[in-house]
Amino acid sequence: MNKRDKQLLVIIIALVMMLLVVIAGVIIYLNSDSNEKDDSGNKQIKDILVNDNNDEEALTEGIEIDTVAGVLLFSKKYGEYADIKKIDGKDYTEIKISAKFPSKTVSVFDFNIGKSGEDFVYLGKCFGQDGKNYGIYVRTYEPESSGNWTEEENRLLCMMQEEINQFIWQLDYIYEDIPEENVDKKEQIIKTDYVDFVYTNSWKEEVEIVNSNDVVEFWANVANQEKIHLFDITFNGSGDILGEIVSTSKGKAEVGIVIYDIYSESVSDEIDIDKILAMQESVNTIIENIYQNENFTPKY
Repeated sequence: MNKRDKQLLVIIIALVMMLLVVIAGVIIYLNSDSNEKDDSGNKQIKDILVNDNNDEEALTEGIEIDTVAGVLLFSKKYGEYADIKKIDGKDYTEIKISAKFPSKTVSVFDFNIGKSGEDFVYLGKCFGQDGKNYGIYVRTYEPESSGNWTEEENRLLCMMQEEINQFIWQLDYIYEDIPEENVDKKEQIIKTDYVDFVYTNSWKEEVEIVNSNDVVEFWANVANQEKIHLFDITFNGSGDILGEIVSTSKGKAEVGIVIYDIYSESVSDEIDIDKILAMQESVNTIIENIYQNENFTPKY
């Protein structure tokens, strides 16, 4: 190989090396840009989760959905992550709630007033704007196991599903005993001498329920056989009194609630504190369930 050919070869090698450096730089930039977008999305979701502490304010400023049973409000706190679709028919309204993520849109729940359908669960009845009685039906969706969900996305989906309770809370609900076979299998019935209520099955293996009728205790089973006391529902006058319930077998009883400070307990670093808080917040579903009982009189 003569001198000129060697020089040409060196130049070619140098150009190839420069091209490889440029390609590597582009790949690193694209990956970092993608990660920044992912981090930004997760931060927005975390902000929603952190600020989930004022449902009353969220509802008064909610998105209005006109139905055969009046106007329902869906919280604005989900922002761009919420997708709401509504179908009006003769004597019925269908509401479809989905979650929009950058890479996918997934169904969260369908809430129907006046119309049932496949896989829908009957929740009871409400009064319509025309004075008629309308059935309330709901269908929930499980996230795909192959969806590669982040922890924040999973928690957001669970939080959005809890908006079902807010819809029911706003309706002119007609209380009636719901047969056990009609209760959503994602919930379990807690029976007491005073009132029956439902509790989510989301943490069936992780939440221990101790039911002594006068007090129903909820404990979180966590790492290393530790237990954290979440909350109690009481019927003996203890705790913060919500109101009074009248039972055919036991007579009158004050219904109370005791919320425990999980931070005051020695919690190991292995424990997911956000998950424990979510377990504790599920007491709101029980409270709403009790308030809907026709034999319950609120304190205020």
